[in-house]
Amino acid sequence: MLTLWAINRVIDPESATQLERWVPTTDLPYLAGIPAEEFTKGAFLSALDFVCMDDHAIGRVADLSAGLDDALYQKWRHDHPFPPGDKETLAYDLTTVLFFGVSCPLAELGYNPEMIRRRQVNLAVLVSKHDKHPIAHFVYNGSRHSASTVKNLLARLNAVSIELGTLIWDRGNVSRRYVEMVEDMRWKLICGIPKTSKEAKEIISIMK
Repeated sequence: MLTLWAINRVIDPESATQLERWVPTTDLPYLAGIPAEEFTKGAFLSALDFVCMDDHAIGRVADLSAGLDDALYQKWRHDHPFPPGDKETLAYDLTTVLFFGVSCPLAELGYNPEMIRRRQVNLAVLVSKHDKHPIAHFVYNGSRHSASTVKNLLARLNAVSIELGTLIWDRGNVSRRYVEMVEDMRWKLICGIPKTSKEAKEIISIMK
C-alpha cells in the first residue's frame, strides 16, 4: 500500500480520498498482485500505522520509521554492495519544508535560507555519497536548529548496522564536543569550520 502511495506522490499526487479512484486507472493492482477494489481510502490510511501509530499500551505515539529506514538501507546495500575496499561516506543536512496551514503541531516559525516568515518543519536526511541512497531521515519542529540535531544523528548511527566510514556535514553543526563525539565513535568527519576560529587562522597563516 505504502509503495503504491509513494508512486502516486511522484507521478500524479492525489489526496488519500482520491487514491481508490486513481489506482484502478493504472497497472499497479496487476503489478502488485492485489485486486483493485482492495485499494480503499481506509486501507491506505491503515497502512500508515506501520510507520507511526498511537500506541495505547505505552500511552504515546510509536514512531517505527527508524526501523524501516534501516531495513530499507540494509536491503539496498545487500543488493548493491560496495566495490572491494570501499566504505560508506555519509552526507547529513537539514532543510526546511514550508507550511500554509496551521494544524500541523510540528510547524513553527523558524530560520530558513529564503528568510520567509512562515510556519515550517525541518527535515534532516542522511544520504550515501556512493550511490545517493537515503539511509535515515529525521523530522523536527520548525524552530529546531541544525546543530541541536547532531546528538540524534549520532545515536542513530550507533544503533544501525553501518560499517564505520566517513561523515560529512556543514559548518553549522560544528562544535568541539560534536567532533569529539564523532571521533569517539571511530567515524571520520569532513566539515567546514568558521574561518574566525583559532584553528582556521593558524592553518591560513601556515598556508600563506
